Amino acid sequence: MQLGALEFATLIVLAINVKTRVSGVPGGDAGELLAEACHLGTPHPPGYPLFTLLSYSVIQLGKCINLSPADSVNLLCCTLGAVAFYFVGSTTKLIVSLSNTKQTNDKGAVAGVFAGFLFSLSPLTWEYSTGTEVSV
Repeated sequence: MQLGALEFATLIVLAINVKTRVSGVPGGDAGELLAEACHLGTPHPPGYPLFTLLSYSVIQLGKCINLSPADSVNLLCCTLGAVAFYFVGSTTKLIVSLSNTKQTNDKGAVAGVFAGFLFSLSPLTWEYSTGTEVSV
């Protein structure tokens, strides 16, 4: 299986996120989100049920390889940030490639990677992708 430009760039963003992730508990709501995820509680409204369930699952998996709950959920957020990059890039590629010409398909891939990088490496998105936080 051959990786396309967008898939390869997604792996690069994942590597950047993992390399620059927060070690331990970041500030803000992270402590509360982590504490509630450890015992499947409900954080402050709106509660973030999907994030809590994903975090709880990742914390349980992290116990198998001796990761702290904070490190486990920080890695989850790194992965979710890379997935967001892929979806932004794919959507941009699709919109640019709607004319169905060979030239625009090539430009669509470049535009998708560029838009994904602009999104993922913007300061606020990058901050939320490297530590425990919920961005809605």
